Amino acid sequence: MKELIQKYEQKLYQAGLVSTGNAVIGALDDECVWNQFHDKRPDLEKILTSLPINALIFAKPAMPFGPIIDNLSASANETICPQDTESRTFLHEIPIIRQWDRNKIIQGLSHRKAVIVPQMGVIATGALTPEQAFVVYSSLCFACFVAFLVKNANVHMKTSLPTQNVIVFIH
Repeated sequence: MKELIQKYEQKLYQAGLVSTGNAVIGALDDECVWNQFHDKRPDLEKILTSLPINALIFAKPAMPFGPIIDNLSASANETICPQDTESRTFLHEIPIIRQWDRNKIIQGLSHRKAVIVPQMGVIATGALTPEQAFVVYSSLCFACFVAFLVKNANVHMKTSLPTQNVIVFIH
């Protein structure tokens, strides 16, 4: 299991989703196996063992995804609703847990595959494997990227700018 966790840790880094060393990945084998220590690991282990899942990823998304997710979270109520059909089908809406609260995180993950804890990161789950948690994490990052672009395009379109003048830069 340790090798499988390391494989998906590397995939997160190689895909540019997470900065090196910032992903905490856990999976259930005979016991909970983790890629590294983190001060939230006792809570993460309780989350992992309290839900019908076998793997989870907790990580702060790298640029540009982290600031985009935080921006969307700041302007959303309790959830972020993906704008594209594929993400809506796969993720539905994405719960936002405003402050680290293990019980609220468990509650959010009891009916969704991932939650956002603004300024801290994303917790994504896999029912069976770390690969599934990786797919959920990646899908959430890209769903938020699309939602951010759509949100900003709509703002610019409402200002009646000519289409050729609508350019969104992400720094």
